[in-house]
Amino acid sequence: MVTSGAITNRIDRMEAKGLVERVRDTADRRTIKIRLTDHGHEVTRAAFADHLANYARLLADVDRDLVAQTAAGLRQILETLGDTGIE
Repeated sequence: MVTSGAITNRIDRMEAKGLVERVRDTADRRTIKIRLTDHGHEVTRAAFADHLANYARLLADVDRDLVAQTAAGLRQILETLGDTGIE
């Protein structure tokens, strides 16, 4: 829900930080793909680990069965909406 200019600005900032690189599409010269750099992968892995640790902290006092039932219900909703699921 943002303009293409806003996306370009965000990608420019991520590229300046060494998180992504632009790669020309060999099949279509008009297309430029964005790829995470090694540094971008490291930052993403660290952020994801922190994110999961935060969820674990937030849910520490919630009944494990309730968490599992809620996750299963949400998974079913996502799959109904077209998500292919994570195997």
